[in-house]
Amino acid sequence: MTEEVQNKRTRPKAGERKLEILKALVDLLQSSKQKHITTKTLAAHLGLSEAALYRHFASKAQMYDSLIAYVESAIFTAVNNIKQTTPSGIAQSQLIAVTLLDLMRNNPGMVILLCGDFLTAEDARLQQRINLLFDKIHTQLKQSLSLALADREVPETYDVANRATLLGSFILGQWFNFSKGISKNRKQPDSWEALINYCLGIN
Repeated sequence: MTEEVQNKRTRPKAGERKLEILKALVDLLQSSKQKHITTKTLAAHLGLSEAALYRHFASKAQMYDSLIAYVESAIFTAVNNIKQTTPSGIAQSQLIAVTLLDLMRNNPGMVILLCGDFLTAEDARLQQRINLLFDKIHTQLKQSLSLALADREVPETYDVANRATLLGSFILGQWFNFSKGISKNRKQPDSWEALINYCLGIN
């Protein structure tokens, strides 16, 4: 049944329908083997017409933009909470890394969106926004390690920038492997803690 013929009393509110559309897009990102999800596919998945989709979003790029905004908000809400509740810079870095790696288990659609090929045919601005998100993650790690250096948790010779880059690259590498199907294990590997500490240069 299409949205046009649904009873008005059961029709979701505009905000609820937009959220439903975004959730369906995430579902398709997780399950689709295609690199390009069309509005026709998305509409069919929801049991709507394409025209109904465009009543809520001006374009598919806008749908992806809304998803990226949601992912960014979720990530940095978690990061800010870690920083506010964890005084140690090293511990902050470790927790941030674990939180980001846990997205593969808790929110795989987010990881696939950030690292997949779904945006290659979309507005180039979307990939630029994701690149900026990666830069922000690096900045957060660098800030935590700078705190560790200031608090003498690490030696004076500690290379904050390179360690932040190494840890960020490890996280992104795990994400990309997951998104490409190289690793589909959504459980936390026992080696994560050791690898995080290796990137940080601590025992």
